[in-house]
Amino acid sequence: MIKSGIPYIWNIPNTWKITRNKNLFRLGKYIVGDDFDSYQLLSLTKRGVLEKDIEQGGGKQPESFSTYQSVTKGNLVMCLFDLDCSAVFVGMSKFDGMISPAYDVFYPKENVNIQYYEYLFRYIESKRYYKDESKSLRYVLNKDQFGGLPQIHPPLKTQNRIAEYLDKEIAKINEQIDANKQTIELLGEYRASVIGEIISKRPVKKIKMRFLLKSPLKYGANASGIDYDEGLPRYIRITDIKDDNLTTEDMQSLSLNDAEDFILEDGDLLFARSGATVGKSFQYVNKLGNCAYAGYLIRAKFDNRILSDYIFNFTKSSLYKAFIDENLIQATIQNLSAEKYKNLIIPLPNEQEMKTVNNEIALVNNKVDSSIIYHKSIIEKLEEYKKSLIYEVVTGKKEV
Repeated sequence: MIKSGIPYIWNIPNTWKITRNKNLFRLGKYIVGDDFDSYQLLSLTKRGVLEKDIEQGGGKQPESFSTYQSVTKGNLVMCLFDLDCSAVFVGMSKFDGMISPAYDVFYPKENVNIQYYEYLFRYIESKRYYKDESKSLRYVLNKDQFGGLPQIHPPLKTQNRIAEYLDKEIAKINEQIDANKQTIELLGEYRASVIGEIISKRPVKKIKMRFLLKSPLKYGANASGIDYDEGLPRYIRITDIKDDNLTTEDMQSLSLNDAEDFILEDGDLLFARSGATVGKSFQYVNKLGNCAYAGYLIRAKFDNRILSDYIFNFTKSSLYKAFIDENLIQATIQNLSAEKYKNLIIPLPNEQEMKTVNNEIALVNNKVDSSIIYHKSIIEKLEEYKKSLIYEVVTGKKEV
């Protein structure tokens, strides 16, 4: 083994060389122009470059795709901006098509296995090593900066062998990850079904939610969030809600003036009104601290916590899912208005029965949540193993 001189690579086998990215890749920028409708739209995702339905929408869509750039099979697509926070970084395209001009499309030069380098860049992405190579506020690498960065270059036969090995091993790991994700999805369906049964087996009166509200449903603030400040209300957006809790990533606050009419109180329910998470519900409790909510959420306020808990539990049932499916307005962005939500039919038992239902559902939730936590822990371990395996193999620490 010899020293590579690259801090995040460390030692490499004696037969490997050190070069620079510009000697391995050629930047291509071929604009599709007015012929864009003859190209397949592509998207850079966490799972690589995937085909995307141009008619399906989702995310920001340009007025025209004429400024998009062509991609051919075997190109390496990279996101070389926002290197401190971008959710995507690299993907080898298995398709011909077009992709956003925001990305850089690279063609391999001689003696380059592009699949090997995709794995190598995945390792670099895992620790965001290229962030430290950027000098700009947005953590951007331009063509010359990227091209000038040192890079390892194993013999082509070694690259081929590594790429083939990792293709097989990563496929096995991904298969296990997908199996655990499917189990989690089935557990969610099981929960919804059981909650529906618990609610349905009791004598109830069916009543529209509008008649149970303490005050009319209210859309959230349309103001922009600001940097998180513990002295200001936390700004809850749809993306902050995950698994009936609030994430700690990318937290924002709202100024006191903007938040004044949107402060949440114990037991308030929030409903997502648009986007991929339409129908998602969330219950605010005091232990979350001072919070306000954003415009893509709708607040429902009830007279007491027992009723709030019951309706929140109801939103986890198969009955509620059926309501969402029946009332969803399918447009460019899926949406469900407050007018629709307030007419949600609630199967309402008496207060004592509500307490019993809430207690029974709590037992179900504890059981299902424990199983979900177990499978999520397996996924996390598999993801860590995958990263470790890629690092060891692409840097020559593990011979294959």
